[in-house]
Amino acid sequence: MAWLKDGDQSSRIFFRKVAKCRASKRVFQINTTDGRTLTSQPEVINEFVRYYQELLDGSTRDRPLDLRYLRPWARHVLTAEEAECLVLPVSPAEIKQAIFDIFETKAPGPDSYSAGFYKPHGR
Repeated sequence: MAWLKDGDQSSRIFFRKVAKCRASKRVFQINTTDGRTLTSQPEVINEFVRYYQELLDGSTRDRPLDLRYLRPWARHVLTAEEAECLVLPVSPAEIKQAIFDIFETKAPGPDSYSAGFYKPHGR
């Protein structure tokens, strides 16, 4: 905290520390999925954007999953009938019933609200 004693010098020291911190968090290069290494800042930024757009748009979920790697850990493998039940449409009434079946004091969900918050608003 020597810069506190130096008065006007504090700004220069502070901004030097900020610049050093920013530089340490900067990504200078990135490897693409096809093995290329990108080093220019615009290319690195575009690759980050492309990667996360592809990840989040759902197209990667369309690829078949090789279940041979997961089966040794599976305790119960669904039958075709059980799997079919999982993809049936869900009605708004079923969603409402599921919410009202939750105790009010249960831990909140990812939105930070418990079922007790939603129940009075859902009637």
